[in-house]
Amino acid sequence: MVLSDLKDQFEMMYKGREHPINIDTLIYNHCHDIFEKKLKEIEDSEQILTNSKLEKLVELLKNHAKNTNSRALILVEKIFYAKKICEFLENHSDLKNIIKPCWLVSQNSASNVKLNRSQNTILEEFQT
Repeated sequence: MVLSDLKDQFEMMYKGREHPINIDTLIYNHCHDIFEKKLKEIEDSEQILTNSKLEKLVELLKNHAKNTNSRALILVEKIFYAKKICEFLENHSDLKNIIKPCWLVSQNSASNVKLNRSQNTILEEFQT
């Protein structure tokens, strides 16, 4: 999750430059090569990257979902975590067709990135 986000941010920074200078391109290419090499090393190691807290969350959600018409809230401090946990839950094979994850931001958040209309829709769907 985090690696894909880093890669996206990295690509966006470089491609966001209208006219990159030579040093920008050199740095971009070097960092891109290092990043790809590290990803390949992780793949080749066949090391399963897991997070015990996320796996526990999956277990809790599966148990909670056994009750029909149940709901759950997961509270986190950062928007980044909300997005990534939502993404993780959406893509988790054990939770497909069991839960409908979504995220929203506190109305008092300094970085309220979702429109109120979108957040209201999420809250209405949560209630029904």
